[in-house]
Amino acid sequence: MSILVTGGTGKLGSEIRKLLPDAIYPTRAELDLTWPKSRIHDVIKGLSPEIVIHCGAMTGIKECDANPALAYATNVWGSYNLANASNLSGSNTRFVYVSTACVFSGKPPGHFNENSSALPKNVYSLTKYIGEKFIESLDMNSLIIRTNFIARGKWPYPKAFVDRWANYLQKL
Repeated sequence: MSILVTGGTGKLGSEIRKLLPDAIYPTRAELDLTWPKSRIHDVIKGLSPEIVIHCGAMTGIKECDANPALAYATNVWGSYNLANASNLSGSNTRFVYVSTACVFSGKPPGHFNENSSALPKNVYSLTKYIGEKFIESLDMNSLIIRTNFIARGKWPYPKAFVDRWANYLQKL
């Protein structure tokens, strides 16, 4: 089975690489989400993956806020073009879009689920949510995962919260 994973050098992609070492992990030089649609289509057509796990994104909140055009080009149009190319590859490709729990405002506090109303609070979460809506608009075999992936290690934003709970990825 041919599996393609975007964002293979990111935190989540690196963890997936440990579990799926034989998957295809294109570098940004081989597949850049900001490329024109036709170029992305050519890459996907050439690879013909059966499953695409799309972890590639511009994820830095400050970076996205500072450059919303690049965030939109990467997280919205790049995701749409990748999904569309996967859909048109002719092999009934399964497309997994990794989104974020940040699409929720966090208010009121509590447990959110797929039926909860999204209320993105920054450019990053807005672009990921719009990406979700674009993926949903395609007639394809897709799955959207809103993850709360936090890599182990020291939390880099000590003033962001007074408390924090997270689920860590663990090898079973």
